[in-house]
Amino acid sequence: TLPETGTTLLKIGTTDWRNRISAKTDLQERQIALLLRLMEIICEDNSVSYSQLAKITGRTRSIIQKYMLYLNENGYIRRIGDKYSGHWEII
Repeated sequence: TLPETGTTLLKIGTTDWRNRISAKTDLQERQIALLLRLMEIICEDNSVSYSQLAKITGRTRSIIQKYMLYLNENGYIRRIGDKYSGHWEII
């Protein structure tokens, strides 16, 4: 089972994760907050879809795709399996 929000093994909301993301980029605080929120949601449900992420965060599906691509390309997450039966993994 996956840990609950706020008690995740990775402690996504901690300063360490915020610093890891901030150190690599010049993203604004609101962008970092969305990246951290996406990772937190993945910890709760690693098979979550782009559409579900969009609904949960109140952002558009295309924005979610861009942020997920950023997380994937920068080594924070990866997709295991195909887009229908796969899941996300936080690295």
